[in-house]
Amino acid sequence: MNKTRNRTATRQHDGFTLIELLTVIAIIAILAGLTFGALPRVLEKAREKALTNNLNQIRTALVTYMADHGSYPPGYGFRSWATRGQTWQQVQQDPRFREDNDLSKRLMQEVVYYLIPLSGFLRLNEDKDIVDEFSEGYDTDRDNQLGMMEYSPIPQEDVVTGVKSYPLELYLGNNLSGQVQQQMSLQQRPFIYVPVNLRQFKTVRKYWLERAAEIGTDANGTNAALEARIWEPNDPRLRNVTFPPATYDAFVLISVGPGTNTHGILANTPITGTGINQLDWYHISALRTYFLATRDLNTNGELDFDFTARTKRGEGSVGPYEVRTKRGTFTTDNDLPDPKMPGGQGPWIYKYE
Repeated sequence: MNKTRNRTATRQHDGFTLIELLTVIAIIAILAGLTFGALPRVLEKAREKALTNNLNQIRTALVTYMADHGSYPPGYGFRSWATRGQTWQQVQQDPRFREDNDLSKRLMQEVVYYLIPLSGFLRLNEDKDIVDEFSEGYDTDRDNQLGMMEYSPIPQEDVVTGVKSYPLELYLGNNLSGQVQQQMSLQQRPFIYVPVNLRQFKTVRKYWLERAAEIGTDANGTNAALEARIWEPNDPRLRNVTFPPATYDAFVLISVGPGTNTHGILANTPITGTGINQLDWYHISALRTYFLATRDLNTNGELDFDFTARTKRGEGSVGPYEVRTKRGTFTTDNDLPDPKMPGGQGPWIYKYE
């Protein structure tokens, strides 16, 4: 009896057999593989949720602003209502702006341009920045320069008073080197905010689509009008498009999205045309960005460049689009590679009309 009991006790303390140990290792390896394979996607989903929450928060603030002011706030660099109808030459004749000093620049900031970003209007960044979850810097299209739609002034805080101030110059792509260097060194940025007047935008959209049918594609297979790279102030279709508009009643918020790239929809390529008023560059650039961000050439209800439409609903994975306008019908590519290919995901676009 005692021998039997001792053999049983010895067997209970022998530990795992080799087969049992291998089985446990195999199970751990399988679980680890599943975890590490799914973890990046789980983290991305969490960031997408945070992104959506931030965009909704900004939208709520913008809607409140609209209710109080009858318009969404202008974007950075947009022309003030105070100089409606004036040419650049007329503005320059104002004696208040002739001196190259801070007072003159401050008057220019207050009277001619709105030179503070959306965050300054809505006070979104007073305590904590609301930044693009996926951004990796202010250069959203990775071309090593800041376009007018990418630039967003960073406030300088007085160490004594704590008062924040913004640059007093308009950024035109080749100035404000200190601000540019600071922005290029940062790891995250605010969302791109582009407001438009919807009636005005529909006029401009019709112009670009009709001109696309009229001029066709060039030797490289691209269409300057379809990419909103032309602006002809003397074209009769643009006769009633003057800046600034009476109100801004629509906007887009743009994130680089999980693809971490705006893929050219911020329209940094120069606009070609003659007789363009220098005061109007930001408005034209904004309309151009809005056109590309909300473009739906095949009219299927999906934005051509939007991340969600391209990666989850198949937009952009088909062949060329057929575009029909009153001036003719033409076919064109989607401008981005297949969504499954590198660089084909597109940015995250939040449209509000």
